[in-house]
Amino acid sequence: MPLVRPATGLSEPQLFPLGPLELLSASRWLPITLVYPAVLDANTLSVALANVLEAYPIFAGRLQWSLGKENHGARLVVRLDAATCGIPFQVVHSEKHLCDVAIDSARTTWPARRVLAKEFMAPPHATTPHMMIKQKTPLVCITLTHLAARSGSVLCAEFAHCVGDGASFYHFLARLSNACQDRSDSPTTNSAPYTLIRDRVGHLTPSEGWLFVSPTPRIHLSTPRGNLCVDSTVFWLRHATIMKLKAAAAAGLSSNDVVAALLWKVTATLNPTQPTYLRVLLNFRRELSLPSDSIGNMIYSLVIRPSTEMTTAEVADLAQQCHDGVESAKSHVAPVLAAIYQKAWTKIYWNDPPEPHSSASTTNMAAFNATALPFPTLPLHQDSTDHGDNSQCPETQPIAAFVTAVDQLESAIGGFARFFQILTDARGGLRVVVHLPPAQLSLFQARLEACLLPYL
Repeated sequence: MPLVRPATGLSEPQLFPLGPLELLSASRWLPITLVYPAVLDANTLSVALANVLEAYPIFAGRLQWSLGKENHGARLVVRLDAATCGIPFQVVHSEKHLCDVAIDSARTTWPARRVLAKEFMAPPHATTPHMMIKQKTPLVCITLTHLAARSGSVLCAEFAHCVGDGASFYHFLARLSNACQDRSDSPTTNSAPYTLIRDRVGHLTPSEGWLFVSPTPRIHLSTPRGNLCVDSTVFWLRHATIMKLKAAAAAGLSSNDVVAALLWKVTATLNPTQPTYLRVLLNFRRELSLPSDSIGNMIYSLVIRPSTEMTTAEVADLAQQCHDGVESAKSHVAPVLAAIYQKAWTKIYWNDPPEPHSSASTTNMAAFNATALPFPTLPLHQDSTDHGDNSQCPETQPIAAFVTAVDQLESAIGGFARFFQILTDARGGLRVVVHLPPAQLSLFQARLEACLLPYL
């Protein structure tokens, strides 16, 4: 598969140390799969990608173990050199039409399309650090699929989670969109993730309290071989519904507050025998005064314990608890990170509070709306047999227009139990991807619909 490399090449190898939060996600990948109602221009994308790698060279590198004593907390490092660097970019064709891929515009709930999403990903590759290092696996794979009869395109960008979080990958795609439009903007910072955070918290007094990470794994309930641990479905919350939820809550609460509270309340009814905590993933760039486009896993996990009886609590009350919990946690971000970054982790896992509880976990990516990023299309009159051969000169293929996505396919990788991903829907409003044990999914849907009735 051809590799796209930084436009001006490399004079010397570069090293980007990765910190403990990158190690925490080192075996996971995050694919972003966008569906467009036109044929995207592969040549313009390829040229723009080479320019983007000039701004974000870490994405073109390869993973290796860190041996530098000066970075004792960095277990992994990304190495960038001329011999191995680059991102695989392939253009393929599918027999599917746009109507076979994009969700119907009126549909409000559907099973997560994991199997469909896999069709638009790159060929299988290594995903664990050991195998990625052994096989020199790229950290990003991009596949552009042209759908049948020129009905549309699917752009899938797969990112190794060890390099960054969802915000990092959104900024990469946003810069790719800008480069396609000849907009050249420089990143605010190009520091390695470990260095960037260590320099902010290394001089602080570390927290002595509970940490959201641990050197030992959490205990998960096992299931019989062949059974699904988690099944996933998707709900579309219309803008009008969200506005009514906000109107019923206190002034100043966000859409994230009310939607997280809604999911928290419904999840609590699934296991009423013990308290249900809400785990919220917080982007901490602002709390450390870091640029918004900083690359790395800059996610802080906070846990909110309910202060009222969940079975009788109103969504508005829980939304206030969400808001207060997040605001309170912001003052603890720096000392907690100082405690994490002073250690040399060989293994690291998510941690749970010690007392018995159930939990609902939310991550909100609505602010990073990849569906709204415009990408270039080919002219309608171009020969349909031209499949975007990268050997053609891009200047001979004028860009017809720029289009935004009409849909985003759910991740083929899935999630863990009672985990909720909140995204912006291309139609407006929010899209919630729900991951639950299969036995709880239909009950959750019924209770969610009942809880939403007053707001429809």
